[in-house]
Amino acid sequence: MKLSLNKKMLLIGLTGTFILSIITIIIAFNNRNIQNAKAIEKFMNDTTYSLDKSISAQFFERYGDVQAFAINSILQTKDLKKITESFNSYAKMYGIYDVILFVDTDGKFIASNDTSPNGDKLNISKIKDKNFSNETWFQNSISEKYTVDKNNGFDGTYFEDAHFDSIVENVYEKKILTTSFSTVVKNQDGIKIGVITNRANFFWVGDEIKYTFNIINQQDLEVLIVNKQGNIIVNYNPSLNSNNKDIDYLFRSRKSNDFMMRPPFKEINSSKENVMEYFDSELNKDLIYAYKIVNNKKFIPDISWKVVFTIPSNKLFGTTNKNTLILIGTVLFILILSSIAVNFFSNKISLVFSGVAEKLRNTATSLLNSAQQLRKASETVSNNAVQQSDALQQISASLSEILSMASRTMENINESNKLSSFITQDVQKGNDSMIKLSSAIAKIEETNTLLFEMQEIIKNISNKTNVINGIVTKTELLSLNASIEAARAGEFGKGFAVVAEEVGDLAKTSGIAAKDIENLIAESVQKMNFIIEDIKSKISDGVVSQKESSGIFNKIATNIEEMSYKSISNQEAMDEQKIGIENTTTATNSMSQTTHANTEASKNALIASEKVENDSKNIYQNIIEIESLLYGK
Repeated sequence: MKLSLNKKMLLIGLTGTFILSIITIIIAFNNRNIQNAKAIEKFMNDTTYSLDKSISAQFFERYGDVQAFAINSILQTKDLKKITESFNSYAKMYGIYDVILFVDTDGKFIASNDTSPNGDKLNISKIKDKNFSNETWFQNSISEKYTVDKNNGFDGTYFEDAHFDSIVENVYEKKILTTSFSTVVKNQDGIKIGVITNRANFFWVGDEIKYTFNIINQQDLEVLIVNKQGNIIVNYNPSLNSNNKDIDYLFRSRKSNDFMMRPPFKEINSSKENVMEYFDSELNKDLIYAYKIVNNKKFIPDISWKVVFTIPSNKLFGTTNKNTLILIGTVLFILILSSIAVNFFSNKISLVFSGVAEKLRNTATSLLNSAQQLRKASETVSNNAVQQSDALQQISASLSEILSMASRTMENINESNKLSSFITQDVQKGNDSMIKLSSAIAKIEETNTLLFEMQEIIKNISNKTNVINGIVTKTELLSLNASIEAARAGEFGKGFAVVAEEVGDLAKTSGIAAKDIENLIAESVQKMNFIIEDIKSKISDGVVSQKESSGIFNKIATNIEEMSYKSISNQEAMDEQKIGIENTTTATNSMSQTTHANTEASKNALIASEKVENDSKNIYQNIIEIESLLYGK
């Protein structure tokens, strides 16, 4: 099932906000851990390290005090009163030593202070008669088996760990936690004359604990001192002791054995230094345990005291944890607000996107329809362009043929013009011949007139010469031939040449036949009459034919001139037509190239329109996917 955009945005927003919240919380916890680590480090510095230094400083002084007391020359005098007074002054001056005891080499009592550090009179009767030769402190001191750390300069004093001392108890008649510092006493010659021991009240440690406690100023703080055997020798916690600020040296507030069996103290006894957290079921709270072995140049490490501080976690980490909880609460509050805001804005954005998607869908539908129409139009344009290109190619081919035909027509017109020119020249020659014929006919008429005259002469001399008659006869024949030739005006005067030739022959014949004129005159007169009449008739026909031929020749000349003019006009028109056809052919070729380019462009447009259609389909599909994204369909 697909989710709608609103739900996706809400899911993404919530997931992002949740992840940011988790990261913020992780960073907050990490920062809390860092701050807690710093708090622990500060706690260690303020507690264990501070107490380590102060205890070590006190130990260093206590370790040296007994040696300082041992070299007091009063001890060599055996003046008990002065020794007692001296010990009383030490007790009062230092305020730490409950009992300062001096015994001989056999462990027998020599002297001790008889007043307390507070100046109270002490009952030392119980220790005067006691032999201390079996005491550990005596045996180790007299044997010079000291508690030493030569690396740090500790030598010459035997140290007894905290315990409830019988000597102090006999003197003060109560149990007091005590540490002892003992050493051998020698005279000026280095001979052992006894052992001196300072029974130091453990408040030399307790006061340092109180001082450190007050500096830290944490009422729930608990301070413990654990010895080498893992036993608690000091417990200081006023809040668990009815706000009693006295140190519980007897550890009455709890059962020590039960307390020491708890897991933290197992860890404390097995390592030198650490910080850990432990849930105290008795107190029903988490406690921080910070402990460190006392290890200082002014303390002997083999004593193996450990200072232990406990404090409720909420006291040490309270501010940090509170800030972390506030931050987490703030983050959760922001997460809730963000969820509400994301839901609100996702709805708003979803509505906006829905509107946009609807518009896009309409636009995509319109675009798809337009693209399909464009593709169809492009197909039509492409087909028309192809058809137009083919038609233009056919037109171009036809124009090429027309141009070729026009060229051939121009050649024929040129040939016709040349032929018209030749015909015009022939017609002009014909006209000239007709003019000559007309002149000849006029001369024939003149001759005919002369014939009349000759007829008259012949009539007059018909009887005289037959030769002239023969000539007339021949001349008649010649006239006949001339008439015939005149009828053949179309042969342009060829007959006249024959006639002229015949006339020449006749002249010759006339010369030859002059002798026969006489015989022929009679016959010539007869024939002359006939020839004259016939010549008249033929001349009349010849004149008519000559006029008709002249008219025909004139018409032919006029028509030829008109035809020549029209031919020239046709030639000019054909020249213009040829130029027009050439221009049309050039334009058609250009149109063909353009049409070819248009065809290619229309093909490209078709391809582009198909691509647009495909893109429109893709866009439409994308819109469907967007709607699917929006509405989760």
